[in-house]
Amino acid sequence: MLKIALPEMSRIAIELKKLYPNVPVMGFARGAGYANPTLQRAGYDVVTVDANIDRVEMRQALDESGWVTGRRATIQGNFDPNLLIDGDKEAIEEEAHNMVNDFGPRGLIGNLGGGLMGKEDPERVALFVQAVRNASMKAIKLGAGDKELTRTLGGPQ
Repeated sequence: MLKIALPEMSRIAIELKKLYPNVPVMGFARGAGYANPTLQRAGYDVVTVDANIDRVEMRQALDESGWVTGRRATIQGNFDPNLLIDGDKEAIEEEAHNMVNDFGPRGLIGNLGGGLMGKEDPERVALFVQAVRNASMKAIKLGAGDKELTRTLGGPQ
């Protein structure tokens, strides 16, 4: 990834930004979350995060990279898509809450950390969407910034 794909992904973002400076560029380095800070520095506006990435570490890495460049990419992901197949209500709500709590509600697109497999239960998908919305609204209403969320949000830990 570092020697072949990452330089090319960086070049793609740079060239797209030259041609279309106002169009957001999204990148997903599947299985290579360590590359997200580099993608952010290259100009990606959104980086997608796998379900198996440590959220707090990823947010910290992107924040640190953003301090250097003066820009911070939006995070997309990283809800475990398997919960939409066989997760119970409590597990889905807890995972959605934890995702918002760990990443922070601002600069987050609550989404899956992997693709759909066609086996997802539509009721679980609706529950996921509502759970992300509820957790985000609660965090924003509390006025919690990204760094304060862990300390200020109640709910599942």
